[in-house]
Amino acid sequence: MDLRRRLLLSNLSLLVIPPTATALLAALVFGALNLFPGAGVGFADFEKAFRLRTELFSAAATVWRESPDSVATEEFGKYITARLEGLTAEVLVEKSGVALYATDGLRLSDVAARDGAESGSGQAPALATRTVSIGGVPYVLQAQRITFSDGATGTVYLLAATDRRIETAEVLVVSVPVTFVLFCLITVLAYSVRTSRTVSGPLVRLNETVAALSEGQLAREVVEQGDEEIRQVQRSLEKLRLKLQESVAQRGRIDESRRLLVSSISHDLKTPITSILGYVEGLRDGVADTPEKRLRYLETLRAKTLQVDRMIDDLVFFSKLELDQVPFDFQDVDAAAYFAERVEENREGYARDGMAFVFEDRLPAGAAVRIDRERMKRVFQNLFENARKYRRGVTGRISVVLREAPGRVLVEVRDEGVGIPKDSLPYIFDRFYRADASRGKADGSGLGLAIAKQIVDGHQGEIWVRSTEDEGTTFVVSLPVAPAGGTRTEEA
Repeated sequence: MDLRRRLLLSNLSLLVIPPTATALLAALVFGALNLFPGAGVGFADFEKAFRLRTELFSAAATVWRESPDSVATEEFGKYITARLEGLTAEVLVEKSGVALYATDGLRLSDVAARDGAESGSGQAPALATRTVSIGGVPYVLQAQRITFSDGATGTVYLLAATDRRIETAEVLVVSVPVTFVLFCLITVLAYSVRTSRTVSGPLVRLNETVAALSEGQLAREVVEQGDEEIRQVQRSLEKLRLKLQESVAQRGRIDESRRLLVSSISHDLKTPITSILGYVEGLRDGVADTPEKRLRYLETLRAKTLQVDRMIDDLVFFSKLELDQVPFDFQDVDAAAYFAERVEENREGYARDGMAFVFEDRLPAGAAVRIDRERMKRVFQNLFENARKYRRGVTGRISVVLREAPGRVLVEVRDEGVGIPKDSLPYIFDRFYRADASRGKADGSGLGLAIAKQIVDGHQGEIWVRSTEDEGTTFVVSLPVAPAGGTRTEEA
């Protein structure tokens, strides 16, 4: 249940439950009383009970407003008696134990005795209302203390005849508001307990969780409890916690990656730089003592320097890829034309090195992909170079096959080289990873396949590998088909 609905129901319950429950209880009591002969209470009894109490209170107020000496006169006593005439009322005024005025048949001793017995003392309180029995007749007695001008004290007694039905009606009249208040308290208490369990409790636990998260305790899960609004906050906080947890983990991975990067690049740079230093010292010391030898030394120095330059270039480019600092210029291109162009621009150079290209297009006519042409060119240049490095013997063949999959274009680059050990396949896209010792001796930065994967991921594509040792390796690049309606660029 949402919090707004709960508050609305709580307020409606306070308006509905107490009066409804009070009315039902009063009706049950009223009906139960009417089951007994002579105990029935009717509307006239309620009216008389209300009038009795009202008139007695009004008469007492009149007494209170008058001076004590005026109250003790016979004229005032007759006025009060006449005022209470419809209630079968009696009036008695006493001063220092002597009756100053009393209606016919009313004796001070009877009234004072009953008043003292009911009040628990021999002296009437300053103002009291109770039910007494005088001469076998039940009365509602109201006693009011007064002090006369001469300092003497006295009491004004106002009595009105009543009966059991009126007394019952009075009890019901008094019990109704008491019952109403009681049901209000019960309702408020019930909803307070409910609110504590569904609102206050979850909020307290949510506050504890937020405090724990602020102290870095990201492993503490945010449990959904309480009403819907609170659950929404808890869900949002749980998402934030997971993002923070992932951010911390990613920062750890990045830090570890940087350490490995520095360590690996330092190791990989050391080999060519050591070689360069050796050849430079050979030239300085006159080891290369013929023009042909000096030329060979200089060519080696040039090759090693170019290798270091490529390694640094790959390192800088890979770092930018990891930090999302390499912009992509996406265009819709004809897939067959684009990859055929990649093959043709490499065919002659690779042929001089003993490598032949085979291109096979199995795509439907007009199949297009959305790519950054220059970035994707680097991916396949790395794959082609990988096939050249790890060929068997001095010749080899690279096959590029295009085929279709649902919503994708698959580009396969196959070679007939030495292959990759099975236990190394999961790691070949990791930076600086080489599958075996022979690969570790190969020229390069060790970042080619890692760069290829980063670029393909940036195209919302996938790259994977299949390989068998001594038989060859196949890299598969999966790219999403360009959406319909795009502007297509044909490759020349």
